[in-house]
Amino acid sequence: NKAVALFIDMLAAERGAAMNTRAAYQKDLESLASFLHRSQIDLAAASAADLRAYLAHLDTRGLARASVARQVSVMKRFYKFLLMEKISTDNPAEGLARPAAQRPLPKLLSLDETQSLIDAAHGLPQDSDKQKGDRLRAICLIEVLYAAGLRVSELVSLPRAALDGPFMLVRGK
Repeated sequence: NKAVALFIDMLAAERGAAMNTRAAYQKDLESLASFLHRSQIDLAAASAADLRAYLAHLDTRGLARASVARQVSVMKRFYKFLLMEKISTDNPAEGLARPAAQRPLPKLLSLDETQSLIDAAHGLPQDSDKQKGDRLRAICLIEVLYAAGLRVSELVSLPRAALDGPFMLVRGK
């Protein structure tokens, strides 16, 4: 498809897109073109309804949300390019919504795993004052992490001021 080739060339020349990105975009557009071809619809002439039908088709195939989101992103960029290059008179992908990314639940440690961490911190060497301080710091961090139910990112970003006084102030999710 000539329009796809022009789009891929633009990604390389103007956007500096990596070869893997260009290959993925081309594969996605070829998949869309193949789907549309079955209904005798040209890729450049597709309507918003045609694109929604394609997304529904992807859904029936069980594609991951991230893959569908990439497909929507590719379609939006491609049809915007066609509009800017005056190859098309409208952008049928403009109103398409990207599916929300599904975030995995955080991994929780079991009581035994938590105890193993605390035991490992207690077993750290303490030959020098620095090693003693490092050991105590590790024990404190692990116990605060466990007792307060913090995320590691919340724990390591705590400023010293958060620990002043009889309580700890944590800002995060």
